[in-house]
Amino acid sequence: EGLRLRIGGEFVRRFTEALGADAEPAVLETLVLAFSGALLQAGMGLMTYTEMGERLDVVVATILRGAA
Repeated sequence: EGLRLRIGGEFVRRFTEALGADAEPAVLETLVLAFSGALLQAGMGLMTYTEMGERLDVVVATILRGAA
């Protein structure tokens, strides 16, 4: 549990840094949920980690386009 919390905290920290201080909280939360969900799916073997990266490219672009 502690490791999961640290990983989640690191996601939040990195996304906050990348998005900047003016980022909408909903965008940050959406990105964190997308990444944690993708990691879960890859960990369960539903996709490879390479596929996860490729899919997340599209997901992140879609989220950021919608936030603009």
